Amino acid sequence: MVPCVRRRGGTRFRGFSSHESGNKVREVRNKESGKERCCREHQSALFLTSKFEVHNDADESASCFYKLEKGKGSKTMSKHQRRKGNAQAASSAHAAELLTNSGHPLQIVTFGDCEPFTTTSLENRDADENFFDAEIQIALRKTTKRDLHTREKGLKELRRLIDEVAFDDVRKSFKHFAVLFPRLAFDTTVTVRSNVIRVLGDYIKKLKKNCEPYLEKVVSYVILMMHDSYSQVANESRSMLVDCFPNEKYGILIEMFKEPACVIALKFISGKHSLLLRCEEEETEEQRYVRLASQSLQYLHWFCTQSLSDEQRNRIIDFFNNRSYRRLLTSSSQIVSATMILASRVASLLNGWEVILNSALPTTALAHLDSIDRNVGRASALLILEMTKADVLFTVLDIDNVVVNRVISLIRRKKNFWNHISTIFIPVIKAVLDKKVAIEGQELLKRILNAFFDGMPWKLSFPCVAWVNTFAEFTEFGIWWTMNRCVNDLDIIVDEFIEKVFF
Repeated sequence: MVPCVRRRGGTRFRGFSSHESGNKVREVRNKESGKERCCREHQSALFLTSKFEVHNDADESASCFYKLEKGKGSKTMSKHQRRKGNAQAASSAHAAELLTNSGHPLQIVTFGDCEPFTTTSLENRDADENFFDAEIQIALRKTTKRDLHTREKGLKELRRLIDEVAFDDVRKSFKHFAVLFPRLAFDTTVTVRSNVIRVLGDYIKKLKKNCEPYLEKVVSYVILMMHDSYSQVANESRSMLVDCFPNEKYGILIEMFKEPACVIALKFISGKHSLLLRCEEEETEEQRYVRLASQSLQYLHWFCTQSLSDEQRNRIIDFFNNRSYRRLLTSSSQIVSATMILASRVASLLNGWEVILNSALPTTALAHLDSIDRNVGRASALLILEMTKADVLFTVLDIDNVVVNRVISLIRRKKNFWNHISTIFIPVIKAVLDKKVAIEGQELLKRILNAFFDGMPWKLSFPCVAWVNTFAEFTEFGIWWTMNRCVNDLDIIVDEFIEKVFF
């Protein structure tokens, strides 16, 4: 063995000049054993299977995203390396073969929540499936950044690169974009949400059938985006699907993915979706919940109007059987009003009233009739009106101690909420009087008549038009009811009305 000494900057063999030592080192390295070369190829195989670090999410697979390691997997040009003797480059394919022959199953990492599969050869899958254009990798990496402008820039670069790079590079990159799509689809900024829809449209138009294996990961989220609070995002999402899937294909696509979208929406309003925890610095978690829950409720409003199977109908009805819905009733006014509307839609489904009446919704709706938020007041009034029409109002609410007292209290108070709920007064009064005998009905009519005139003179801000219309309707109904139930007392009732109006 040739003696050598270790010096800073490398190894030098004793008795040789610097130039000769360099040649000696290369000679020793070139004589490495086949076992050592196999070791290097084994490491190359491990590098191949871990090219992308994939993060799976147990709740929602499409919400996960990956981290592209800088410089790895890119197509870069490097200076040709000289080799002497029997030195050979490590081969990924050869390394995979060695691993298989040695009894080690080779895991091919796909993306997102796709199940890794074991293969005994690389015949059905190219070894460089995860190698694609470096610029696309950089653009994808930019879309994961916290900075808003960086995310926007990454999406704009993707649109440009999809048109410029080779078809195969676009195809390979799409599965990684599909993983990133859900988070970008619910980004806090409208610009990002609009741009990610445009990028998806560009991918679909270029790849066509080649994007089908991963398309199911994104379509459900696109359907939810069609109910975004910003009309720009909603319209672009709908237009993209119509353009990419024309004619009857659009309807087929919506029918296929409306239930998966429903599952995602229910997770959002239940507060159980993992994307609720991933928010940018531009909004708090509560703000994010309000925005995404509101969007999900809008989708569920539409979902309830569609033709549903028993399984689909039961899925949304069961939501009100657990306590998760209670968070909606204590959230922002935007969420409360949307929840009341959803309850009205659910009630129209088979067995829908049963679950609504067993919930806290009827009591909450009655309490919110005088809400300062007009949307909450209107939505609550709508639910009470639907309960009245279905003759289920008094099933859960006491007719005298709850309903009558609440209605008279609202009529007596002359405030702006009259504009939002005045249309329910007469239907509820009619429903109450249908349950009363003649004597009780007369007493109730007098109490309601007095309530109409309590608090006069009114402030100028009071909605007098709503009062006039409601009182005229009440007068007409009161006289009709008296003529049919106690005609002998008609003069007494009419005198009561005249006295209140003219004196």
